[in-house]
Amino acid sequence: MTCAQFAATSATCILGQFISTNSPPPPPTHTPHTHAHIRGGSNIWRFPYLCYRNGGGAFLIPYFIALFLIGIPLFLLELAIGQYFRQGAIGAWAKINPVFKGIGVASVVISFIVSLYYNAIIAWSLFYFGVSFQSPLPWQNYTCVDSNTSPDCTARETENYFYHAVLDSSEWINNPGPVVWQQAVCLLAAWV
Repeated sequence: MTCAQFAATSATCILGQFISTNSPPPPPTHTPHTHAHIRGGSNIWRFPYLCYRNGGGAFLIPYFIALFLIGIPLFLLELAIGQYFRQGAIGAWAKINPVFKGIGVASVVISFIVSLYYNAIIAWSLFYFGVSFQSPLPWQNYTCVDSNTSPDCTARETENYFYHAVLDSSEWINNPGPVVWQQAVCLLAAWV
């Protein structure tokens, strides 16, 4: 019996094979890696800026077209493939075709890279959350320590606080400077 013939009799056709809809689906045995990409709060605060930068309300038309025609179907396809094969990204794509194993490896590598910078942003947020309980706020009326020698100290007070107090950034990349322990603790908390 082919999938098309079986689809006529109360069943669903997935990836060329058939599954009966009379029995409940088995529980998923893995956590799809795609959940890490959809839970980010940074996408929420960055979206209005992207709308403004790329044409305001006119940006929303191609955004929603791409979202409904490409984004959501690909997301649902990846979740369906993962649940159907009861595998992670690498194993599910390898079961479809061994050549596609690279797609799974690429998605895992991309998830790892995204988690690296995302957790750094979360660490900064945790740091700012902790110091925001001080009165007055530490970035109000912040002045650079080396305002006479550093050209960076002409920026706004909040930027000065971020680069000089929070990050303790050095002059050159080949001189990394000491570990900023407050940020290291916040980064550890973000990873845990």
